[in-house]
Amino acid sequence: MSEVNTAKPRREDGSPSNWDRYLDLLIRRQVPAKFRQWYIRRVEDFLKELKPAALSALTADQVTDYLRRMSARSDLADWQMRQIVDALRLLLVDLAQVPAGKGVDWDYWWEGQRTLPPEHATIARSTAMRAEDGADPRAIGVPRFSRSARTFPILEDLARTIRAMQYSIRTEQSYVDWCHRFLLFCGSKPLDALGVPDVQRFSKTQSLAYNAVAFLFKHLLERPLEGVKAISANFHTRRLC
Repeated sequence: MSEVNTAKPRREDGSPSNWDRYLDLLIRRQVPAKFRQWYIRRVEDFLKELKPAALSALTADQVTDYLRRMSARSDLADWQMRQIVDALRLLLVDLAQVPAGKGVDWDYWWEGQRTLPPEHATIARSTAMRAEDGADPRAIGVPRFSRSARTFPILEDLARTIRAMQYSIRTEQSYVDWCHRFLLFCGSKPLDALGVPDVQRFSKTQSLAYNAVAFLFKHLLERPLEGVKAISANFHTRRLC
């Protein structure tokens, strides 16, 4: 998988190429059509710089070093850096499933970090332990994206959609956090069964909660909310769940 040929996406025998498979993955992960070419370009740039004989030959250190170099570039906006991370994660973890993909601390880069301290490995492990074992699951800002996405996979698609639309990292984190709260609030109720009554009950916390969930319904569930009145309240005096 070293070149993208959009004019001839399939092999001569008609079987899908690796780029076909990557494009199919972008579609399944709901990456907007106008941004797919940029995901492909991010992967192309990565492969041209590292020139691996095969994806399986890559190491986690090589990938991390590349992300570190990209994060140091002043010409890349935060949303572009997160796009690079997402493009490579989809390639190495979801598509190729190579060992290097498993060894990269994707959550660290996914959270919008731009630097990697020397003691990163130790900090990452201790932070993850505190988030899993001792942190209040209702606290905004707790680094628990990976855990919440495992419980509700749609949250990963939500974050990817927000990122593709170039919202700020703070908005992304806030929306994912509030939508995680909303889904927890609704319990085991299926996504296709969620509707206005659920949002009406949930939005009694504060208006930001409504904005986040409205985004989820409009852009991910493709069912824009109508007839819901968001009721503002003091978050410090009322708990969601």
